[in-house]
Amino acid sequence: MGRRLSLTLLLLLFFITAPGCGTSANTKFYLLRPMVEQSAPVEDLSGSASVIGLGPIKLPEHLNRPQIVTTSGTSKLDLAEFHRWGEPLEQNFSRTLSENLSAQLSESRIVLYPWDRSTTVNCQIKVDVVNFSGESNRRAVLDARWSVIKGGKVIVEKHSVFRQPLKSAEIEDLVMAESLAVADFSKVIAETIRMEIGLAD
Repeated sequence: MGRRLSLTLLLLLFFITAPGCGTSANTKFYLLRPMVEQSAPVEDLSGSASVIGLGPIKLPEHLNRPQIVTTSGTSKLDLAEFHRWGEPLEQNFSRTLSENLSAQLSESRIVLYPWDRSTTVNCQIKVDVVNFSGESNRRAVLDARWSVIKGGKVIVEKHSVFRQPLKSAEIEDLVMAESLAVADFSKVIAETIRMEIGLAD
């Protein structure tokens, strides 16, 4: 009887500790994606096209981590240990915003910071992200301070906040809502650039 019990316990221990068994969850990875459609056919950008420099773009340190961050209350951060970004968030955010702007401002060329020294930009967009996360009330929030610089002078300084409701509490829906918030941000930047720099549609 004792021998049979010992064998049963050993088998149970094996199944708990064996790879893929037990309660460990599989880690899932996510990326932001562009959500803005091309506004007009892209023409040859090599000649007299405006060049817009995007960056530097800075995210707060508490977001510069692999885990997807959500907030609850006023100061508590929740890290989704098994739901992670597929690449550094700052890099993913910058590229997604750049692609959205390229679709909005197809008459211009968007270059990401740091650009080559030989590249002359007509204007520069600097972004400081204050918050970019999901809130416990099931919405994604993008809070950013940003400026447009031309000829070495700041010509626009703004503070923009975008909120997107979530379809569910699933992380996949949070990332989708965050992608939509970045798209909304790109539309405001594009509209400002057209007004201040005088780019034509």
